[in-house]
Amino acid sequence: MEYAISTDGGATYGQYISLEIPNLGGNKVVKVRYKNPLSAEIILYFTANFGDINADGIIDIYDVLMCVEIAAGNTGYSNEQILRANVSDKLNLTVDISDVILLIQRVVGNTAPFPIDLP
Repeated sequence: MEYAISTDGGATYGQYISLEIPNLGGNKVVKVRYKNPLSAEIILYFTANFGDINADGIIDIYDVLMCVEIAAGNTGYSNEQILRANVSDKLNLTVDISDVILLIQRVVGNTAPFPIDLP
């Protein structure tokens, strides 16, 4: 398999790579094809997950800090970032201390799904 990654919605792609597994988190469009024999391309769309507030593909301390700022009322975040910060409840659309705690737990190794991810 070979992968070519776009971070601009599919307008341009990088070179095809096959020796390393790409980071598929965050907002990316990826073309995938078989290398031998060469096959048609398949296009996959990836979007940022809940908790990945800065959409860099990983949930880390930067996301926790952003969640704290959103919970404290900082208005410098987009609606999409605020939506990704709300990991605790599908009905309560506010970001609060429960969201911060869940993100901290994820950063230190808890792999349980966020409540927002549950059916």
